[in-house]
Amino acid sequence: MDVRELIHRYRFIVFTALTLGLAALVFASGMDPLMMPFVLVLLPVVGALVTAAISRAGELGRLVRRIGRWRVSPWLYVAAIGVGVVANLFIVAAALATGTPPSDAFSDMSAAALIIPLVVLLPAFFEEFGWRGFGIPALGRQPLLVSSLLVGVPFTLIHLPLHLPGHLYAELPIWPTIVSTMSMAVLTGWAFAAGRGSSLLAALVHAAANGAVPLTWGIDVVRVWELRAVVYAALAIAVVIVARHLFLSPLDEDEAEPEYVHAPTPAS
Repeated sequence: MDVRELIHRYRFIVFTALTLGLAALVFASGMDPLMMPFVLVLLPVVGALVTAAISRAGELGRLVRRIGRWRVSPWLYVAAIGVGVVANLFIVAAALATGTPPSDAFSDMSAAALIIPLVVLLPAFFEEFGWRGFGIPALGRQPLLVSSLLVGVPFTLIHLPLHLPGHLYAELPIWPTIVSTMSMAVLTGWAFAAGRGSSLLAALVHAAANGAVPLTWGIDVVRVWELRAVVYAALAIAVVIVARHLFLSPLDEDEAEPEYVHAPTPAS
């Protein structure tokens, strides 16, 4: 077996090792913690592109096509964007139900229009190009639930150093980060597979979830952080139950790009 074929066989391991290795170098470099999140979102792209380029012929082309796979049912777009909005509204409702004064809700959204394009849209596309766009197909014929959770492990690990002193999550508890990122791995995995290999659809789920965060501004940050984990875990479980036939099957990636990919019908 030649080297490229060997890399192709173990491409998920190569991709994960490369992405997390680059992340370790970034954290060891002493980079300004404020810049760290913007750099980290680029690493899955680098890991995916490099691994695809040195893997079997055609792998790089398939990777690039997944981010442009947009011809899916309009209802899938509604669902992809709606998940994040609904989740953050549930977080606000749960915060109000657990003692947050109503005056705190929706009280600090003035900067949202400036922040969202910079820290939400592009980072989500970069991350999903790698994590779901490369990671899930690289695991081969695994059931979607298994591959989504396996990709969720490095996806979660790369976020944990942000809890180090001086970094973005330093003052926040760790357990919600683990629960939220693993839940998001399931939700984006669903979107990717529902679009038969659409990184674009997975990126919209990720971007909408992050873009709706300003709905929770004004509420205690730690409370929101903990409630986010609970709400996203509940949503992930609900999606697995409703689309369980999709999660129990391997990815059905349609390289022929059908005119429309319809949302899977929930199992009865």
